[in-house]
Amino acid sequence: MVCDSDTVIERFRFLLVRLDEEIRDYELAAVQDLDEGRCRAAAKARALLDGPGMQLARELEAQIRLADPATLQEMKESIEAAIALGAIARRRDLNNWENRDLLLQWCRETLPSLRRAFRDLAVEETVFVLESPAMNLAPPDWTKEDESSYRMPMEVQPLQSIHIAAA
Repeated sequence: MVCDSDTVIERFRFLLVRLDEEIRDYELAAVQDLDEGRCRAAAKARALLDGPGMQLARELEAQIRLADPATLQEMKESIEAAIALGAIARRRDLNNWENRDLLLQWCRETLPSLRRAFRDLAVEETVFVLESPAMNLAPPDWTKEDESSYRMPMEVQPLQSIHIAAA
């Protein structure tokens, strides 16, 4: 099944909503337990998501919009894996603070992890570099037919090397 950027962005935005909900739930539980340290941890996670996290989310969405179909599929799989990790952590006993802390850690680390995953998937533009353009474009043995065409000699002669480099 071929996926498009709108589908991948929809799943990505679902992930963002899940991150926001998990931080909110953590905040509420910390306030309810009067746990000042965890209230501060929740506030830091909220500031991270609302500040740099939203900038990162915009960057990731831009990458999604520019991706080819094969890369989109891999991006979607990365997003689905992140959602699944959160769901697995959510199924644990949340009366145990260590499990809630694990969820908060998932919230803090998910967007940077996706950035790394998307960076690995990104295909840079291919750049073709000709070693000596003047010599490679019109070999001296070719006969000029008119302003824009050349005729190749009867014997094919090798051109100088052409190097292809991906940036």
